[in-house]
Amino acid sequence: MLLSACGAAILAGIALLRGADAMIAGSVVLLMLFSGALIARSARRPAIACIEHLRPTDVCDEFGLTYHGRDHDGLHSRFARERIVPRRGHVRHVITGPWRGRTATAFQHTCHTGVGRSRRIHTRSVFALDAPSWPRVRVRRRNACSRALYRLGRQNGLMLDDDQFNHTTHVRTSDDDFAITMLAPTVQRWLLGVPFRSLHVGDGTVAIVLNGPMPLGALADGFNAVSTFRSMLSGELDDWQPRDVRIPSLSRTDLEYA
Repeated sequence: MLLSACGAAILAGIALLRGADAMIAGSVVLLMLFSGALIARSARRPAIACIEHLRPTDVCDEFGLTYHGRDHDGLHSRFARERIVPRRGHVRHVITGPWRGRTATAFQHTCHTGVGRSRRIHTRSVFALDAPSWPRVRVRRRNACSRALYRLGRQNGLMLDDDQFNHTTHVRTSDDDFAITMLAPTVQRWLLGVPFRSLHVGDGTVAIVLNGPMPLGALADGFNAVSTFRSMLSGELDDWQPRDVRIPSLSRTDLEYA
């Protein structure tokens, strides 16, 4: 910024010595100061180390994980069958390996909706750990429209004891008793501080879905988040006997990306 100001003063002085109009000299000063401010602001922005621009194999080696690149061992089909991601689209940056003593999986899923000018690309990052064969539970962040409808009295989904959690998230489950036990007040408060898009439990998997591509700096954060959630679940859930109840709405995962 200081260099920009000095440069602006020099240019303005040269313009005046050459007989230029004072307004032109002032414009030069303002332009240089504005450019300097933009450069300084850009320099202060934190750099997001996206996995697209770095060597993911090196980072995976650091954590003792394995990088597979694209879809690996039918991963997309399995997570689509579990209604965590849509069947359409493609999977990239598949990472597997142990994390805190559990089998861990992470990948990036991309798909698009609409056509022409309304076409939108949706990119999500998924972090998952193995778990018992629990009933299905989906906790999804409400959008602005859903939050407004909730305040107007449309309280759809499973209602819990924390009004802020109900206002912020939408819960669907195949077993209300299991979901209520799982989403204890301490878990609700913790989830309110986690920037997840959706959380999925069931079919032997616990998964957190985040918005955006997989940033390299968030690789450990994503695994730590889902691992912390798994460790917060009470011990009585390990022996839970699931009921065979299907949730029609959970089969329409594609609507989450509309």
